[in-house]
Amino acid sequence: MPRRSTGGVTKQLPHYEQRTGGHLGTVEEIYLNNEKIYYYGDKSYTSLNGCDGSSPYTPQQVCGSGYNELESRELKEGDTSLGKVHLMADASGSKCVATLKYVSVGQASAVSAYVEPEGGTRTSDAGDFKYYAGPATQPAAGKCVRWGGSVGGVGFDAEPGHCD
Repeated sequence: MPRRSTGGVTKQLPHYEQRTGGHLGTVEEIYLNNEKIYYYGDKSYTSLNGCDGSSPYTPQQVCGSGYNELESRELKEGDTSLGKVHLMADASGSKCVATLKYVSVGQASAVSAYVEPEGGTRTSDAGDFKYYAGPATQPAAGKCVRWGGSVGGVGFDAEPGHCD
């Protein structure tokens, strides 16, 4: 290991690796937020683990930068906020729904999102996801839409609206 200067003191710097199969085994690759992390170097990393109880993602990140929020509904169980369902629209009238989790963030658990234009078919995204469900997107210019989503067993279903 090369020597480096650390505040005027030259010494060996500590080194850590995780290995499979003992000290002579294979060095394990580690990932944070789907990015490979190196055991050495001076790169800073920021975790997306939602330690403050919120989602590390925004509805714009889920639906895309051209979408703006029309309405949202918080999903609560008692005083606990489980997440929020967001209805988004872009300039062409397409609608997108994203449900962001606020509980079990980073762990796969039940979450869903859907959008259904009047006279059209429902697009949904549902399953056990770590951070959010969506995007559920449909072209809906000039049509009313039903939309909603859930986290765990708590859901929201909107009556037809946003008929622009």
